[in-house]
Amino acid sequence: MLSVVAIAGMPPFGIFTSEFLLVTSTFARSPWLAIVLVVGLLIAFSALAIRLQGLAFGDTDKRHGCGPGVSRR
Repeated sequence: MLSVVAIAGMPPFGIFTSEFLLVTSTFARSPWLAIVLVVGLLIAFSALAIRLQGLAFGDTDKRHGCGPGVSRR
């Protein structure tokens, strides 16, 4: 879970600094473009969080269980 937060660029990780500087400099020059950038970053983080949620807390696949006639050792 910590790796997804790091890849997403959340504080206190190093990628956050570059994303923050990118957003603040874009906002200084072109505020409407900064809004588009922030929305894109939020969509990317949401996609990562959804994937993590399914990976960490999803149901197990029934195909990998022991079927009829297969004994557990």
